[in-house]
Amino acid sequence: MNTKVSILICTYNCEKYIKNTIQTILDQTYKNWELLILDNNSKDSTKNILSKYKKNKKIKLFFSKNNKGAYSGLNYLIKKAKGKYIAIQDHDDLWHPNKLKVQVKFLNENKKYIGCGTNQITYYEKEKKIYFGSVKKDNFFACHTTLMFRNNNFYYNPNISFETDLYFMKKIICKDELKIYNINKFYSVHIIRKDQNNLTIKTIKENSLIEIIKIIKINNRSNIKYFLKIIFIKYFYKIYKIIENKKIKKIKNKNKINYFKKYLKVD
Repeated sequence: MNTKVSILICTYNCEKYIKNTIQTILDQTYKNWELLILDNNSKDSTKNILSKYKKNKKIKLFFSKNNKGAYSGLNYLIKKAKGKYIAIQDHDDLWHPNKLKVQVKFLNENKKYIGCGTNQITYYEKEKKIYFGSVKKDNFFACHTTLMFRNNNFYYNPNISFETDLYFMKKIICKDELKIYNINKFYSVHIIRKDQNNLTIKTIKENSLIEIIKIIKINNRSNIKYFLKIIFIKYFYKIYKIIENKKIKKIKNKNKINYFKKYLKVD
């Protein structure tokens, strides 16, 4: 199992988070990877933090003089990637040490799938709450920062301004077929930041109902209900869980949670 994985991160103003994100990559038990990071002209100390890793031969740093945006930035990194598989990570999210190992093994053994994801923990930094979200196994969708896919010249469409990652997975990678498999274990933490400076939060604020309708029309009519369900779960149901102060369900694989405790403050 010596397949190379290219890990892609676009950074912007993430001085508080990027060190932890990179550390969870350095902690991976699967060692045949390269980490490609593009900084989109951060205005805080992110670039200085990244520069401390320039001596690490497995980490390749790129600095843009202007903000390319997350998806154009990912396209830039995809062109630089040398791995057979590509793994996407956000500049403020966390991975369990076994994530890459489990996903590489799955893709090596299951050629019919173009990619795979995992279940994901969502951490609400302001409320200090966590939510455990699972995704249907056979799918055209995965939680974006859990996604690993085969490096077959797939690129994001930056002209799709709402749910660009979902469009990428469903229409470009899967071509409307269920070619992504979601592993039913928690190998990732997605952090909803206090400053709400996450890409997903920005997307909600910056896109109008017209944009949402436009992207729904792109999808086959037979899949609209499922598409809307994903949007609801992704943005509104998680918020509802926090507002209602629901009890967090117990997870059997507690060892998956323990690794993240040093990074998260949970009430």
